[in-house]
Amino acid sequence: MYYSNVIDMIGNTPLFSFKESTGFNIFAKAEFLNPGGSIKDRIAKNMIEEKSRRKYKGQDRQKHDRSG
Repeated sequence: MYYSNVIDMIGNTPLFSFKESTGFNIFAKAEFLNPGGSIKDRIAKNMIEEKSRRKYKGQDRQKHDRSG
């Protein structure tokens, strides 16, 4: 499978079924196959996409704090 960027790779992880080996409907999501090896990749992807959406809607505001 070909991806144009690393963001597209996040979240397309397979779902494994353990019914044959256990006899029960047990499923596991293989989040370790994300580029960063963690479910946290989905959170990072959401943050990037949300920032991008806000930027294009004109809602992007930056706050600069000064000390002293």
